[in-house]
Amino acid sequence: MKRFVTAALAVLASSTVLADKAPASWRDPVTGMSFVSIDKGCYQMGTAEPVAPHPDPFWQRIGYKAALSHDEQPRHEVCVDAFWMGEHEVTADEWKAVMGGGSGGKAPVARVSWEQARIFAARLSERSGVRYRLPTEAEWEYACRAGAAEAQTVISLELVGQAWYSRGEARRDAPEPVGQLAANAFGLHDMLGNVWEWTEDSYRPDAYARHALYNPVVREAAGQKVIRGGSFRTEPRQTRCTARGHIDPDQTLDAVGFRLVRVR
Repeated sequence: MKRFVTAALAVLASSTVLADKAPASWRDPVTGMSFVSIDKGCYQMGTAEPVAPHPDPFWQRIGYKAALSHDEQPRHEVCVDAFWMGEHEVTADEWKAVMGGGSGGKAPVARVSWEQARIFAARLSERSGVRYRLPTEAEWEYACRAGAAEAQTVISLELVGQAWYSRGEARRDAPEPVGQLAANAFGLHDMLGNVWEWTEDSYRPDAYARHALYNPVVREAAGQKVIRGGSFRTEPRQTRCTARGHIDPDQTLDAVGFRLVRVR
């Protein structure tokens, strides 16, 4: 019993140190974009139970009754290597610094296709001498959860001060400047809400049954790509770390942007 208590206290002390430790950060020399160091680790990806739509006027009007999480199962263990995650979504100013054109600003750049986001990463890599890419789905969810053990099924109150989102018929008009709301436990802002974020993965509804244990990613030549995190238009049940969106890679929507990963 004494040995068990001693071990438990050691784990608790270790967890306290990790919680108090400020995340390491690094800035891109070309854009000044900030990246946060994410340690390698394993977690349970996906949802354990179906997530029903919230009983608000929006869902009632369109008559949607199915679960929102049919493609978020089976819940399964995933391990990712260490990486650097963009502290914020890529802003219009940062896009302009690399790609030129546009009016700039501190809000996330939007109306950017999946391929355009990857071109941005390639050009910034060439100019800075550091390799950038889009995050995989597994990396994105790991960063969004920030150590949380359970899937995040949220209600409106839990998102206040943490995400730009919509509620029922009250829809927002545009994304907000990045970094205004509280960061998650990893020091990342706007992982939920504001704009959906492109990932590297091609979309398959059965992807979770096919995932490898280590660094899974689904790459297919054709088909839709996965977006994550919800946006200023999504209601709370869609604004979750586990929610998977998917659209055509050439689509450019005002509620879809991206953030980058710096490869170690």
